[in-house]
This record gives sequence, C-alpha cells and structure tokens, in this order.
Amino acid sequence: MPILLILTLLIRLLIWPLVKALSFFGPLKDRVKFERRNLKEAQCISFSQTHERAEVLFHFSSEGEFEQIKSLLEVLLVRGHKLELVFTSPSVESKVQAFSKNYDDQIRYLRLPIIEFFPFIIGQNLLHWSTAKKMVMVRYDFFPELLTLGSKLSRFVLYSASMKSSTNQGLGWLVKKIIYESFSDVFCATDRDYKFFSGALDTVNIHPALDLRSLQISKRQKNFHKNELASSLKELFDVKEKSDRLCLAQFWPEESDVFKDERFVEAIKSGEKFVYLAPHKLSREFLEEITERISEITKDLKVYILDRNASSQDISDVLKKYKERPGLVISCLPGLLCEIYPMFPSVYVGGGFGKGVHSLLEAFMADTRILCGPGVHRSTEYDLIIDSGYKVAIVEDLKKLGSYVVNIQDEKKSQLDISEFLSHNEMEMNKLVKILDNHNA
Repeated sequence: MPILLILTLLIRLLIWPLVKALSFFGPLKDRVKFERRNLKEAQCISFSQTHERAEVLFHFSSEGEFEQIKSLLEVLLVRGHKLELVFTSPSVESKVQAFSKNYDDQIRYLRLPIIEFFPFIIGQNLLHWSTAKKMVMVRYDFFPELLTLGSKLSRFVLYSASMKSSTNQGLGWLVKKIIYESFSDVFCATDRDYKFFSGALDTVNIHPALDLRSLQISKRQKNFHKNELASSLKELFDVKEKSDRLCLAQFWPEESDVFKDERFVEAIKSGEKFVYLAPHKLSREFLEEITERISEITKDLKVYILDRNASSQDISDVLKKYKERPGLVISCLPGLLCEIYPMFPSVYVGGGFGKGVHSLLEAFMADTRILCGPGVHRSTEYDLIIDSGYKVAIVEDLKKLGSYVVNIQDEKKSQLDISEFLSHNEMEMNKLVKILDNHNA
C-alpha cells in the first residue's frame, strides 16, 4: 500500500503545474474558489493552531453521505469529542456549516483541497491540517492523500462499503482490494456486501450491515407531531381513509405518464383516491414543467399547489377547496417528505425511469408499500430492503401504476419487524462508537 500511495502522490506532483494552469478556466476555476473559502472561515482553522487535537476525522463526498453519519456525529459530540469534517462536494457545504456552527468548539471542517492540494510548502495540505487519531471514510472518494492520512492513524474505518457498481475481478479488483485492505475496519452497506467482503478481504475486520441513516429517519418520523404544520397536514390527509391515499414522491416531469391511466385520474377527480405529489426539485421551473405535462395529458384534473412557504392556513384553504372539488395536491414543502410517509399505505418513489431511483429507505422505515421504476441497479438501499424480505413493486409501465396500487393492497410487505431492523442498527452503531470512543484504539 505505501508504494501505491507514493506512486499516486508522485503523479499528483507531476501533473500539478497542468492542473494549476487549467484552474484559471471553467469548472476548475469554480473549484478553486470553493476550496479557497477554507482560508477565510474560522472553523476551517486546524485544531493544531490552538494546540488541540481531534478524536476522529470524517470524510464524506456529498449531502447523502453526510446525512448517513449525522446521528453518529451527534453521539460523539455529546460524548465531548472534537471532530474534523472533510467534504468533497459544494452541494453539502451549507449543511455542514449549519450543523457545525452549533459546535464551534468541537468541530473543524475543510473542503477537500483537490486543486489547491500540494504536499510541500505552498497550497493547502490535508495531511498537515488534520490532528485526528482515527478516521472514517463514507464510501469512495479514494484520493491518495485521504488514504495516506488514514493509513497512518490508529483506526481507519470504511463505512457503507458496497460491491454495487464495483469492479470485482481482474486488475481493477486487485487495485481496489489493496485499497480496501488499508482499512482497519469495514462496515458493510448490506448483508450481501458483508458476505462478499468477508470472503474477499483477508486482513480487515469486516462488520455486518449497518445503516446509520435509518436511526435518523426513525427519529424524524416519530417527532413529526412537533412540527408546526403537522396538525394541518394530518387534517388534509384525513380527508380520505389511509387505505385510499397514495404519495408520488421525488417525482420527475417524465413520470407524468402516470396520469395517462384514465381510471386512476377518474379516481382522483371523484375523490375516491387522495394523491399527494412531491416533486424531486422545488424550483418554480421544475414545478411548471410537471404541471404543464399533466395539463397536456388530462385537461380537467384540478391541481392544488402548496408552495415551499405554505402556512397551516394555506393548507387549510387547500383542504376546503379540495372538499368542494377533489383533485391532485402538489406539495413543495421542503424537508417533510420523510416525516409524512407513515401517513400513506403506498408510496411511489421517483427516479426509476431516469438515472436511478431515489432514496427508498425513508418509505421502508415508514413500513409503507413501496413502488418504483425499474432503475434500481445503482441503489444499495434497494438491495438492503429486498434482502430483508420486504417487497418492492417494480413498475414497468407508469400508465398502469393505478393497477399496481390496487394489486398490492393485500400483499404482505415484509418478513421483518422494522423494530428488529432498528435494534440491529443500534447494536452495530454502538460497536462503531466503541471503536471511535476508545482512546487506546
């Protein structure tokens, strides 16, 4: 492993002049601006400047990975640990800043220096910045400086390791095997990943599947009653019995073919079915594209829109109008989709007719029937869910979605008690906390 890292670092040095030259143009120029914000913010200053030391460094790429480990971060912070958070994508920047400002004495964060990185005097250097004793990587930004740093520490943990979309044979697998075996501990994403890595890696502590995000989701769903919009949304949903509701979640404009099912549309118009649609994006342009496509398909379906700033009174107004004339409710309320899933017996999760289905775990934790398009090949959550014995209905033709909903009404959803799934994850998280909490580890 050291030889491989030395070679990759040498390559980084050799191409550094070219990278610096290109950084004055296009996307690389924006990346440089992003990374240079490290030099201006107080919480980006290394703990070493105040003669302190972090217990653990966490690296994650984007928002999804950050959300996965949030509950673990909170546990370690409550225990009084100092943490370093290193992230790759600008998409998670605001979330990290908002989270970190509540722990200004305990957290330092850094945008991963890719363009600005240089291992000597000039430039930003992660290896000099970090003071941590242990390191956790969430998934797979295997930059050589990250691997070099982790390999020097007392514990180097890979969380949510997956064989999904991974080369597991030939030269590609040989290189990855060398990388995987640089970790002291590997926590797997699913049971099938656990079986694969247990047989493929020789020198690593392989741990069973652990999904930290499930603990965060469960907490959010249980606490939804505290939200200021909870009671008005419940009144809106209670316009129909739970068995007659459907949520179309993370919805894309190209999925509007669902409204070509005339029987389905008639059920919405008559009030037989209450359908709540949550777009994947909340921008005005995205919403307009969805509503335009729906109006092209069905001219007389009434559409009610809850914008992102809707109040309890706005929701009550929509309910009043809905009772007079039933129709489709489209909601752009941010940050509430996970919480409302338990109020629906069936949820269609979008994205499966595009690049890939969006998160299925939130619907799974709500113990609701899950429907999605065929694009599940990249989803580790899909593997986790079906491995548990839970049924996910794959919709091949959106024009027949209404029929899918009817046909699965009486099917047994799962062979697994969700509480057992949570208990397993709590137990595995405690193992990980013990590894990170042990000052002698």
